[in-house]
Amino acid sequence: MNEHIWKKLGEVKAFSIAADDFLTRGEEGFVAGDILSAVEIDQLKEAVSKHVQRINKIAADEDANDVVDTKTEATGEKLTDMQNRYLANDNDWKDPMELLEWSGFFFGGAVIHWNLIRGASESIHNPDLTALSEGGFKFYSQLMETATESIHQLAKEETQN
Repeated sequence: MNEHIWKKLGEVKAFSIAADDFLTRGEEGFVAGDILSAVEIDQLKEAVSKHVQRINKIAADEDANDVVDTKTEATGEKLTDMQNRYLANDNDWKDPMELLEWSGFFFGGAVIHWNLIRGASESIHNPDLTALSEGGFKFYSQLMETATESIHQLAKEETQN
């Protein structure tokens, strides 16, 4: 892979790290809104941790840790900044609808980035990267679907009250 694609792998690593933070900080709101259970959140956090571990291994095997990690840090700062602007106060973190609105931006961005890695992996024929990228793409696509369906239902419920 070229340096540009290694940087993109760093970006998906940043999404994985940021997902752990988002799920941790938003747990109360996700649970209160009956969107995710505490057990499901723990399972999701375990999955994103495994994504990070697998990315680290792939980068280490190809001596690309420095490029990947530098981009991970820069992208992580951007994601944290955007998240903190959108979910600006403690009440936002407890509001299921606010969490789901941010989810659209966050999970949508993750889907696109993982699909980029998916395309690159198909071109270079790296079975570990292909398996990881397929899994990451499906993982975030399912989270996006959950967010989409959940916000639809919450909006219906709110108009009935």
